[in-house]
Amino acid sequence: MSTLKNYVDQAFPNEWQQRERKYAEKLRNIIRNALPDWNTHLLILRGEEGRVEYAENMASYEKRLRAIGHDEESILNLMTKKIILNYGTN
Repeated sequence: MSTLKNYVDQAFPNEWQQRERKYAEKLRNIIRNALPDWNTHLLILRGEEGRVEYAENMASYEKRLRAIGHDEESILNLMTKKIILNYGTN
C-alpha cells in the first residue's frame, strides 16, 4: 500500500495532473478498503477484459434467472442487487 501511495504522490506532481491523481487515489482507496475484509474478489478488471467479463457474468446470471421462472421486474431487481453487491455503485 505504501508503494501505491508513493506512486500516486510522485507520478502526478503537477497541478494539470490533478484528475489523474484523484483517479489513482480512488483506485488505491478501493484496494485499501478491500484488503482488510478479504473482499478482494470484489476488485474487478478494468478495460476491455473487465467489460467482457462483466457482460458475460451478467448475461449468464440473467439466463439463470429466466430459466427458473422469474418475471421481468424481479429479474431487473435481482440484477441491480447483484451489480451493487459485486461491482459497487460507481
